[in-house]
Amino acid sequence: MNNKLLEQLIQKNSGYYLNVFQKFEQTGGKISFNLSGFIFSFIWLFYRKMYTQAIIHCVIFIVGCIFDMGLIASISVGFFGNYMYYSHLNGHVENIKSLSRNTKSEVINQVGGTVW
Repeated sequence: MNNKLLEQLIQKNSGYYLNVFQKFEQTGGKISFNLSGFIFSFIWLFYRKMYTQAIIHCVIFIVGCIFDMGLIASISVGFFGNYMYYSHLNGHVENIKSLSRNTKSEVINQVGGTVW
């Protein structure tokens, strides 16, 4: 785990996420409760720049609301959101490692951090 690069990508609350990610690596687990992910579901995914996942969960939420099952999207993001974020960032870490020094900071600012 490349903590320095992950910290640059996460920016806000990096200590919390690095601790959770370390537990994923040590245990091989994928479940970790994230209250913000549970409460805000696809909005939290957008906030953390996981746009594809956010759109998918938004659709699941809307369809779920039609059938009185909208809570499913919130529960899935609540329990698997941290792991989705971990996987999302690890994909970026691998790509960023291969970039030149000048390009790295630009890409980190573009794909890392939060929307606001």
